[in-house]
Order: sequence, then structure tokens, then C-alpha cells
Amino acid sequence: MTSTNTAPATRDWSALDKLCDTYIHDYARLDPTAATDWGLPTDPTTLPDLSPDGIDERAGLDAALLATVAQTALEDEVDRVTADALVDRLGISQELHAGKEDYAELNNLASPLQSVKDAFSLMPTATVADWEAIVGRMGNVPQALMQYTQSLAYAAESGMVAARRQVEIGIKQSLSIGTPGSSGAFFEKLALDCPAEIAAKVGNDRIHSAVAAASQGYLWLADWLKENLLPLARSEDAVGRERYELFSALFVGARVDLDETYEWGLEELERIVAGQQAIADNLYGPGTTVAEAFERLNADAKYQLHSEDALLQWLQGTGDQAIADLNGTQFEIAPELQVLQARIAPSKEGGVWYTGPSADFSRPGQMWWSIPEGDTVFHTWQEK
Repeated sequence: MTSTNTAPATRDWSALDKLCDTYIHDYARLDPTAATDWGLPTDPTTLPDLSPDGIDERAGLDAALLATVAQTALEDEVDRVTADALVDRLGISQELHAGKEDYAELNNLASPLQSVKDAFSLMPTATVADWEAIVGRMGNVPQALMQYTQSLAYAAESGMVAARRQVEIGIKQSLSIGTPGSSGAFFEKLALDCPAEIAAKVGNDRIHSAVAAASQGYLWLADWLKENLLPLARSEDAVGRERYELFSALFVGARVDLDETYEWGLEELERIVAGQQAIADNLYGPGTTVAEAFERLNADAKYQLHSEDALLQWLQGTGDQAIADLNGTQFEIAPELQVLQARIAPSKEGGVWYTGPSADFSRPGQMWWSIPEGDTVFHTWQEK
């Protein structure tokens, strides 16, 4: 993700390095949300084309790089590691594309439904130009979501539809994001962060209109999912062995023997359950069930936080302490990576995730917490 005019200090760029650099910038052009994530220059008002044509174009870029890598001489061990990683990651992406998995992507945490709005959380907000970009991108949300439904419909023609439970969550999340005044009204809350002096220069009416357009886009998505996808959704969550093997490789980073892994997993579960019971006995006396210990720990005031501000401070302190304890003992952490910013997400979807720093480190790595609707007490003994 470094400019092609700059070479790493430790080695000259190989032919493969240059190919990868070109690929990253080409991909950023096709996926502006990825560009925002990486901190690469692109038109910040745009969103990726989420239609089948847009997905095909990005998959074609992956395929072209894979084909070129196979014909590129590897100059050193760094190149060999790079090539192996490319073949693994892009190869799996190509398999997913061939199976139309990328057209059908809909889930509760990491699908286009979330990525369209999440891109805004990574955009800079310090200047009038920053907010001009945010307003422009909000205006493009309805088109991106319409393109997304085109891909979902295309996949559905081949029977590729998310499980009913995932579709229902997608509907619920879309309604929360789009409904004015709701606790999860993402774009409405985002606009409240705009300083008054900047809002006056950008135009309060423009900001309001952009918020309304983006919010309405999500309400439209909720209706579309309910009317068009929910009736086709399967009731069972299981996806079958063949698809599971592919997704396992995607998340694990290796092809594993599923039967052997499940046997190991069941053994590990037995060990963990026994360990839990031993801790419960040690904390509250023999015969205390794990569930009872869980409830008693939750009721202990010293493990409770009662506000989002308190949670944010605890998150930041925990992250800072982890870096201080690990740096120089377990890892050598570069100075620019020692900044880890805790953030409370404006959404109310639940979940905790990490976003990496921008390429120039102007935006630090961030750990995000999306507090589920109705959660007001946070238990540090669980969360740490």
C-alpha cells in the first residue's frame, strides 16, 4: 500500500512487489470503501458498485493478478511468502465467486449491509472538505444498496440465499439504521458529530438531506429484504459440508481435516467445561454450577460498568495496558502501531471488531464496540 515512487528501506522492490502495488491501487479504485480503510487516495464521495457487474469486475482483477503471479519469477523468500499468500487468499476468493457466494453475501456482522455504513466511521471529520466528502457519500448510499439487492436477487435465482435468521437480522438492522430517532440511527448520529461552524459552511440543509437519503436507503433495503428475500430463505442455518470447507479455509487460513478438527474440538470443549467447573468450585465452593458462578460474578459490583463512557475508558485503558505489557516482552511493536484507539460504534448491532490503521498511520488502529440494544451494564470479568 506504499506509493510506487517509494521503495522499502530494507530491499529493492521486486517485480512481484510492483504487481501487488498496482493491484492494490486498482482495487482501491473499484472499491472506494477499501480505499478508505487503507487510507489510499480515491474519490471519497463514492461507494463500490455492489451489482453483479461490479462484483465481476473486482473478481476479474483478482483473477488477472493470480494468472500473472504464476508467470512471475520469485526473487527471494519475501516474494515466496507473498506469492503463497496471494494464491491462498485470492484463490479462495475465486472459488467463492465461482460458487456465487459473493453475490449472496448477507449476514449479521460482515456483509455489504454493514460495510456501506461502516466506511463512514473511518472517514476523517476534521475539516469542511472532510464533511463535504461525507455528505457526498451519504447521497450515494441508496444507489449502492439498490445495486446490492441486484446481486442478492441474482444469487437467489441459483438458490443462493442466506438463512432465514440472517435475513431477519438484516431486516432488523436496516430498520434500526434507517429509522429517525432510533438508537441505531447511524447517519442521524453521524451528522450530530459535525461541528456547528463546519455544518454552517457545508450547509445544514445539505447535511439533513444527505442523512435523509441514506437513512431512507436502508429503510428501502429492509422492505426489499422482507418482500423479496425472506420468502426464499431457508429455515436451517447449516450450509453443507462442501461450502463449510470453503468458508473454513477462508477464515482459518488453511485447509483442515474437518472430521479430525471436530474430534479435537469436542475434546477441547470437554477440557474447557471441566476447567470452568474447577474455577466455579474454587470461587464459590464445591457444587457451585458454572451458571451460578456466572450469575454471581455478574452481580459483583467490582466487575460492573454502568455507562458507555465508563466502558470506553475501560476499553482504552485495557488496550493501552496490553500494549505496554506485551511490547518488548512478547513482541517488538513498532512505535506507530502502539497507538490503539477505543471506539464505541454508533450502531446497536452487537459485536466487537478491529480496524487497522491507514497506510500513512494518520488514522490509528481502532477497536470498536457495538453495544446491543438495551445493554446498560457491562461486566469486565467477561469482556477482558
